Amino acid sequence: MSSPRIDVSIEHRDAPEPDRKKHPNTCPRCDSHYRDDELERTLWVCPQCGHHFAMNARSRIASLADEGSFVEEAAGVRSEDPLHFFDLRPYTDRLAEAELKTGLGEAMVIGQARIEGSGCELAVMDFSFMGGSMGSAVGEKFSRACDNAAEHDVPLVSVSASGGARRRTGARSSR
Repeated sequence: MSSPRIDVSIEHRDAPEPDRKKHPNTCPRCDSHYRDDELERTLWVCPQCGHHFAMNARSRIASLADEGSFVEEAAGVRSEDPLHFFDLRPYTDRLAEAELKTGLGEAMVIGQARIEGSGCELAVMDFSFMGGSMGSAVGEKFSRACDNAAEHDVPLVSVSASGGARRRTGARSSR
């Protein structure tokens, strides 16, 4: 005959709460939770406490540009790995992971748009793509956005959300 099972639980009065990952649409200040469409209506600001959620590039463009007016440019421009950089894993793997996670090819989206009826060139960064860091493709896209704005004689509207420059792509000369 086996002895009866005894369940024991131990409580620690000063133990920290377990780190539970919250849903990204849960307000870190007041714990209110929202659907994406609710946050879009409030421009990603918590209606309960005023906390500003991070906006991705597509949401930022939708909030700025007149509906249906944005035409993306240079969508195929991607960072390369000329240094064959490897730290804990290959840089190309990090780029692929960021693309799958965000649906973006790079940390910047550029294109022509209208804001309140006036034409402009938009250059909008997305922090969720590798911390909005500037690789060779982001530099190329920003340069193209500047050139397009000058060529079409429209203002350049740039929204920065960057963690700095990426060292992995290296400095390259076009000469």
